[in-house]
Amino acid sequence: MMFMYIHIMGCFWFLVTASNETWIPNMDFVWFGTPQVYDFYYGHWLRSYMGSLYIAFYLFGVGEVCPRTTFELIAATIILILSSILNGLIIGNMALYMNELNRKNAEFQRKLDTVNTAMKALNLTIGLRREITEYFIQTNVSQNLQKELNAFMAKRISKTYRVMCSIYIYKDQVRKNIIFS
Repeated sequence: MMFMYIHIMGCFWFLVTASNETWIPNMDFVWFGTPQVYDFYYGHWLRSYMGSLYIAFYLFGVGEVCPRTTFELIAATIILILSSILNGLIIGNMALYMNELNRKNAEFQRKLDTVNTAMKALNLTIGLRREITEYFIQTNVSQNLQKELNAFMAKRISKTYRVMCSIYIYKDQVRKNIIFS
């Protein structure tokens, strides 16, 4: 989606600048005063597209493109505002995700510390401690996956279908369990 946004912004910027052909890409300022400065408009279409895509990435990062006309200034401002909003959404979602991940890790670490403290107080052997720790980690991972699956299904399907899906998913494991043999 982000690439599509940048593609659309690049095409939009090209349309804006191609209307009067006075804007010069930042990378072409070295050619100012020579015919090469117009390669952006009259060169191969791939160079124009890649230049526009480059400028769109630049605008997405809220960079400066040196608009020369009022229309270009308005278009650049609109693109910069939209890009700032989109960047804010991306960064905000990443921060929320990292916060949730840190919370889950802190909760798991607290539980693991409690288990380690209990094992140390009981003077268990190192081999037994390792086995218990591995079991605890595996059990915790399985519980978290089960909770995530239930939350996923609760949002998308009815309770009857959730039960049917759970039966289908876990029927082989239940059959293999010694208790149900």
